[in-house]
Amino acid sequence: MLITSIKEGFQEFLDREGLKFTAERRVILDNIFEAHEHFEADDLWIKLRGEGRRVSKATIYRTLTLLIQSGIIRESITPTGSSSTHYEVIWGVDDRHHNHVVCLDCGAIVPFSSDPLHLALKEICVQEGFELGDQTVKLKAHCKQFTETGVCRRSDHAGV
Repeated sequence: MLITSIKEGFQEFLDREGLKFTAERRVILDNIFEAHEHFEADDLWIKLRGEGRRVSKATIYRTLTLLIQSGIIRESITPTGSSSTHYEVIWGVDDRHHNHVVCLDCGAIVPFSSDPLHLALKEICVQEGFELGDQTVKLKAHCKQFTETGVCRRSDHAGV
């Protein structure tokens, strides 16, 4: 099971760092993988508090840093109008060219992967004397329903 291997990987990372896999860290990790989407630290904190979990914001931020260092999550794109850092799971994802479409109306983030886009960006790097490493492309667009009806299907946001 994927979550078991993630927990084992995180445990190994913490052991190498001389840290413990505390109950709070376990709850944070479990909740990140239950969501299956991009998330913010504050939203995670609110969710945990709503479940009656007593996890401080400081513990969440420290754990997110450890999860980034261990290669389980990474900082992701931030939707238009948001000032908070967003995170996404990368553990087990063999996709270093992970991209996003962000809805200009509700801020929804839709991940996508495109081999032709990746190859084009790789070629641009070669032409400019670089070797492509990690790639993230952020496209900003109105969802199809907003374009057709003036209302965003994800937020019922009416256009001006």
